[in-house]
Amino acid sequence: MCSERGFTLIEVAAAALIGTVLVLGVGLLSENLVRRRAAADSSSAAAALAERQMELLLAEQNPGTSPELTAGTHGPGASCVSPPCKITETGDTSTLIGPYLMQWTVVDDSSAATPLIDPSASTKTITVTVTHTSNPFTRATLQTHYKYR
Repeated sequence: MCSERGFTLIEVAAAALIGTVLVLGVGLLSENLVRRRAAADSSSAAAALAERQMELLLAEQNPGTSPELTAGTHGPGASCVSPPCKITETGDTSTLIGPYLMQWTVVDDSSAATPLIDPSASTKTITVTVTHTSNPFTRATLQTHYKYR
């Protein structure tokens, strides 16, 4: 004879344990995905801000005399006294608040120890760095060698 009385208490407890482990695993996985998505968004925004600033610097009419392109470290906006300074996600520098820090460094290659390919032209090395304030590992750095006459 076969006795079918339903599930035993051990079977129910094992099924509940397996279900709990699965639910917790999916919850932890989704939390990890959300955190990675936020980090990717921050990295993309930092790269976009660095690209925008580099384009603004390269568009200067008189790079040899522009205060933004003198040798040294600079920050965004007139109120940025000691870079890096805060900016918003949109690149607004008027309030110096926001989740990103921006600075750029200019080196006059004519005074540097590196040999120039074309000594008749003046060149500068420009490095723009944007970092997220809450995660210093979220960083975008662009560097270019700018040749002008």
